[in-house]
Amino acid sequence: MEKILFFFTSCYPNGPGEVFVENEIRILENHFDKIVIICSLEKKSNVDRYIPKNAEVYVFNEHLSFFQKLKGLSFLFSGIFWQEIKFASQHLKIKFHFIQFKILFIDLIKGCLLSNYAQIIQNKFPKTAVFYFYSYWSDYKAVASAFSKEKNPAIKALARCHRWDIYFYANTPKYLPLRKFIFDQLDAIYCIAEDGVDYLKNVLKFPHSNFHVAKLGTYNNDCLSTPYHKANTIVLVSCSNLIPVKRVPLIIEALSQIHDIPIHWIHFGSGPLLEDHTELATQNLTQGTIFFEFRGAVPNEQIIDFYRTHQVDLFINVSESEGIPVSIMEAISFGIPVLATAVGGTPEIVKEAYNGFLLPAVSTPEKVAEIIKKFYLLPEKEKLELRENAFNTWNKDYNAEKNYNAFAEKILSL
Repeated sequence: MEKILFFFTSCYPNGPGEVFVENEIRILENHFDKIVIICSLEKKSNVDRYIPKNAEVYVFNEHLSFFQKLKGLSFLFSGIFWQEIKFASQHLKIKFHFIQFKILFIDLIKGCLLSNYAQIIQNKFPKTAVFYFYSYWSDYKAVASAFSKEKNPAIKALARCHRWDIYFYANTPKYLPLRKFIFDQLDAIYCIAEDGVDYLKNVLKFPHSNFHVAKLGTYNNDCLSTPYHKANTIVLVSCSNLIPVKRVPLIIEALSQIHDIPIHWIHFGSGPLLEDHTELATQNLTQGTIFFEFRGAVPNEQIIDFYRTHQVDLFINVSESEGIPVSIMEAISFGIPVLATAVGGTPEIVKEAYNGFLLPAVSTPEKVAEIIKKFYLLPEKEKLELRENAFNTWNKDYNAEKNYNAFAEKILSL
């Protein structure tokens, strides 16, 4: 029997986002006879993305027409709508106002339409095939998988949870719709960090037994980066979108307080705050010991090549909220120690004084600067140990080859 994977993404492979999907799909293609990628971004970017030879790409138009929204009001008379209102109000203590109702309706409509769209594609394949519906995010695409599973229990359905699609507090308003419906219907929910499972079980107190951890991973065929050598200047790298939750100004403010250490700070990534952050850095990093660069949005391959060919002393991430950063996985795969805030699943990958340093979730520029200075003053032997431990952490827990092959086997065993 053919094994066919329906893979629901937001923009992959048509957009530059979801760069980490590429690591995973290179492994998944070896475990399934056919992969059907359904993404919600029609316009293709100028970034080349890897598409397996056994994959077909379809585009789902997630922009709802007035007629579709009007027709969606029929959900007012459905059991799923009132079940969600009751469960979210009583169990999750959600107060429903217009915005919560709107979020709920939008996800119901999109989930229903996407399920119907997937059904049309599914009908093209032999009925004897085994279908696996995999939503990369626990949003309306997971709702679609739940609808499909409800209509056809033979489908094996699963979803991942990352950050915003699991932590209610990371959203405005603090509400994620249809969690009970998704968790009831899907065969498995895979969080990318232990912290996600703990949050679902212990904070939201969902009684489901289908929560699991499936870690992400990155590739590194060259092992450690260039041989480490003692240098007077610290090369500090950060990599993220320039959005408020990443708190890049905290890095700028911390560096502005360091006057006696030569530092070369490089930031990879762009976003709506690029101009503001560049101006802030220009105004505050005026001392001669600090040199900074905003490299902007560059292909992931260029970042990996930079790690491979340059000595990076310390990677820094001061996010307010995280799932578990792939950017940290990439850094430690080249033996780069990490300074990061202890949020989400980050403490699972960054171990204090073993492969890096952890900051409190709410940190001051003074505290960040203090740890950078502390790192600079470490004996070379201890810096080398941090680097070796960083690489070993990656190889043990975040090696894409190991993690995604194991994940594919989990899907097939559902």
